[in-house]
Amino acid sequence: MTIFQVFDMREKVIKSEGAGVLSPCCGDTVIAMLLDCNLRVFCIPISHKTKTKYLCSNCSHSLIFKR
Repeated sequence: MTIFQVFDMREKVIKSEGAGVLSPCCGDTVIAMLLDCNLRVFCIPISHKTKTKYLCSNCSHSLIFKR
């Protein structure tokens, strides 16, 4: 019996830098990571996006900023 992986989301870090704000959970600095995201279905690329993810540098807690 073979198990096929239908969906595959690949994320690659392009750039990582300080965001210039403090984390509300522990008060340490926040890191902004620019990610290159590719969604594949049966090894065929379907979607390509560039996302920004914000993480606390001390506890790696994911943060969401509202504008």
